Amino acid sequence: MARTKIAETVEAQLADPCESLYRLISFTSRDLRYVVRQELRQWGLTGTQFGVLLGAADGGSVGEIADGIFSDPTSIGRVIERMEAAGLVERYRQPPDRRVVWVRLQPEGERLLGKVLPRHVARTTEVLGRLPEDERSQLVELLTKVRRQAAEAGLSARSEE
Repeated sequence: MARTKIAETVEAQLADPCESLYRLISFTSRDLRYVVRQELRQWGLTGTQFGVLLGAADGGSVGEIADGIFSDPTSIGRVIERMEAAGLVERYRQPPDRRVVWVRLQPEGERLLGKVLPRHVARTTEVLGRLPEDERSQLVELLTKVRRQAAEAGLSARSEE
């Protein structure tokens, strides 16, 4: 079967080194999220719920928590509502701006996070700790540089901050 012109164009574009790097970063991110999801599932948590627990531990606002887990406040609000009903977190308002909704852990949320977080850190260390320290440092430096360049070009979520 003869290849179409569009198939040849796609193949040529995907062979670009920067496009290949983008795809590698994307697939790596997906694979790391999969590892984390598998770990969290054992605790009955989603990645979003885990992010809410982490944000609530720091006493974050709904907006701050949403930003920290790449979600919008409306979507995260529903998750927080269900977590509040389960006794994991509590929403509250405080002066001077009573429009801002803050989230803090309830004792049950503290207990759960106290169990999950050490296991999560152990799991990420199990995966990423296989890289030697100098390679991890280099990877952090390079990925930070990529994020900064994307923000400077107005191509990232960070550019909206």
